[in-house]
Amino acid sequence: NALGRVHAEDAVVTIVSLLEDERRPRVRAAAFSALAAIPSDVGLDALVQALATDEPREQSPLRTALAQAGERAVPKLVACLEGQPTAAQADGAALVLGEIGSAAAVDAIQSALRRGVVHPQAALRALGTSGDARARGTVREWLPTDDPLVRHAAVEAAGALLEPRVP
Repeated sequence: NALGRVHAEDAVVTIVSLLEDERRPRVRAAAFSALAAIPSDVGLDALVQALATDEPREQSPLRTALAQAGERAVPKLVACLEGQPTAAQADGAALVLGEIGSAAAVDAIQSALRRGVVHPQAALRALGTSGDARARGTVREWLPTDDPLVRHAAVEAAGALLEPRVP
């Protein structure tokens, strides 16, 4: 983690190779955090790639690290959603973009949801987390769905996007 704080770009390749074999959660979390803090495309690419093995239904140090990278991560995450990601990558990318919450992030989540790239439950969670009022229409479309888990995610997102002063 100290490597991330000092922005040790020359350490990125070493940290990425460590992640290939490392299974200890605390070491992986520290590596994710360091890669997110170092301004390196190689590090961000490795983090986005690691989403393929992440569990989108649980809290994730990987997604936390990507969210901490903020706007620097948005182009990589959007590109992931525009490509052919695994289901876990797509859901993870959407959830991180929701945490970041920029206009480009919300647009990418909505587009991926329309194209069927991201699971509705993950996309709706991400849109609710984003706090972007532009997502209300998309969330409303999913309220009458037959799937109770997706409907629950839509209700939660709608509640998160509701402004008390707007009916």
